[in-house]
Amino acid sequence: MYLPLNELDGSARVWVYNTKEFVSPEVIRVILERTADFIKKWTAHQNDLYGGCGFAHFRHLIIAVDETKAAASGCSIDSCVHFLQDLGKELDIDFFDRLNYTFVDSTDQPYKISHHDLDEAYQQGDINDQTLFVDPTVKTLDEFHEQFIKPLEHSFQYRFISSVPAS
Repeated sequence: MYLPLNELDGSARVWVYNTKEFVSPEVIRVILERTADFIKKWTAHQNDLYGGCGFAHFRHLIIAVDETKAAASGCSIDSCVHFLQDLGKELDIDFFDRLNYTFVDSTDQPYKISHHDLDEAYQQGDINDQTLFVDPTVKTLDEFHEQFIKPLEHSFQYRFISSVPAS
C-alpha cells in the first residue's frame, strides 16, 4: 500500500538510492510515479507493505517501509532492487552510485563531488568541516528528517579525509 512519506511512522525503514548524475524534475516525476506504482503492489510473504517514496537534491531516491504494519523481507528488498535496476536501464539512470557524494550550500543548492576528489577538495579549502553533506546511510524516517544533511565532520564521508587543510 502506498502512503506519502509524511504519513508513515517515524520508525519506518529507509533506503536511499543515489543516482550517478543529477536528475531533471521531469524525470524525477516519472521515477516517483513508477516507484509509487511498484510500492502499491509490493509485498513480503504475501503481506502488503506500507511504503512511500520521495526524491531529494535531484540525486536521492528515498524509499520507506512502515515495518510496524508488515516487515520487509529479503525477497521483498530484492524485488525492489530488481525494480530499480530495470527502471534504471529503461531511463538510463544508475540508482546505485556510491562513489559520488552530495553536499549543499547555504541555499540548499546541491553539488556532487567524487569520492576520489573529496580529500583534495578538503585540502584546497573548497569544502570544510562545516560543509553540509547528504548522509545516505540513514536507517529510519526519523533519522532521515533529523540527520540526512549534516556537517562533513559528523558524516560518514569524513573518514575519507586524510589531510588537514593547507595553511
